[in-house]
Amino acid sequence: MKNFKRASFLAFGCSIMVIAFLCGMLFSSYNVSAGLTDRISTATNFYDDWHGKKVAWYGDSLTELYYHCDMVNQYFEFDAYNCGIRGAAISNFNDNEINMCRESRTEYPGIEIPADVEVIFIMAGTNDWCGDVPLGDKKLVFDGNGNPMVDEMTFYGGCHMMFNYLTRKYPDAYILVMGTPIVASNTYNLYNGQGLTSFNYGDALCEAAAMWGIQSFNIGEMMGINVHNVQDADGEMYEGVHFTEGAARKAANVIIQEICSRRYYN
Repeated sequence: MKNFKRASFLAFGCSIMVIAFLCGMLFSSYNVSAGLTDRISTATNFYDDWHGKKVAWYGDSLTELYYHCDMVNQYFEFDAYNCGIRGAAISNFNDNEINMCRESRTEYPGIEIPADVEVIFIMAGTNDWCGDVPLGDKKLVFDGNGNPMVDEMTFYGGCHMMFNYLTRKYPDAYILVMGTPIVASNTYNLYNGQGLTSFNYGDALCEAAAMWGIQSFNIGEMMGINVHNVQDADGEMYEGVHFTEGAARKAANVIIQEICSRRYYN
């Protein structure tokens, strides 16, 4: 009887190992450092849905520098437009014309979002973190004309103003929000003057996006650079803010996997 139980246990263990091996093969992913040529192999890979789309990368200096964006563009062969401006915040805390809560920002000379854009990628919030912008009230209410009654000097208010004009101006575009990368180095503390981390701004950006029916993920929490290994971030981000090539590849890796897991719709 003992031998029978032992044999049954071993057979069960072998079966589990075979299943795990097959699942590992099914869900194997590409390696960004391999030149962005190997496709993700999953049961829900929507690469073909996204291939060749006309996209706009909307954000701040991390977008303007374009390292991770270009890697993703190569992978999907996007018809891509760089709409990033260094120093741009989402809120209007410093009354700057480049801030993303302003609809005029979409027509900023030389970096306009195309009228026929199919996808808008948004990654921002770093300059709001640097500017000690309060998150504010997340509540979304409208006046009699359908305009958001929010405070654009706060982060939630700026997010709502941005999503209001983007969804109205580009009703057929797929908007995907990517949150906020980590800000960390010897130059910056992990917490700003509001006692908030960049993760908090990324979470708030994603939460506001959800209130507009916009899909999102917070990239700062998915790159392997986090509050537990923040000292390692100096090797991944120069000036404590911007991606090195290594961090850019990590970001591109996350973005590509997130895109491929979602079905494109318009």
